[in-house]
Amino acid sequence: MKYVALAALFAALVLPGPVTAQQRISGDFWYVAGMIYTFGSGGEVGRTGASLGWKCSGRTLQVVYGWDKYLLGSNGNVRVTFSVDQGEARAQNWRMQPNNRSALMPQHLVAGFTRAAKAGRTALFGVRDLADGETLVDAFSLMGVTRSLQRLPCAR
Repeated sequence: MKYVALAALFAALVLPGPVTAQQRISGDFWYVAGMIYTFGSGGEVGRTGASLGWKCSGRTLQVVYGWDKYLLGSNGNVRVTFSVDQGEARAQNWRMQPNNRSALMPQHLVAGFTRAAKAGRTALFGVRDLADGETLVDAFSLMGVTRSLQRLPCAR
């Protein structure tokens, strides 16, 4: 039940338009409204669920990182650091979505990250609010990502 509620919350915060039925498709991944995603395990007590997802925008694959707190950002940007399986961490400013609870990965990073995610077991993401320095860190299981991506036409 917790995952159904989180799926609805994630879809309402990140996805435009009406939400359709969600469906668990592979490993730790869910499918809803044309997007695959998984929930993270935040390091702080009381954090309910960050999310990591892939979706198509036309024929372009996008990666969305969502967190469970409203961040102020600086000129609409936050600093995101990520790595797969203890690999080299990459840090870059990402543009926040209008809800201030998610951001799209810069497009030039998507293909490399997706390849690493398919070969990996765990992704670590951290987001730092450039306005006040607050940092959130989340771990995501990548179990099932390869099979789940087959569901998205732009990822085939």
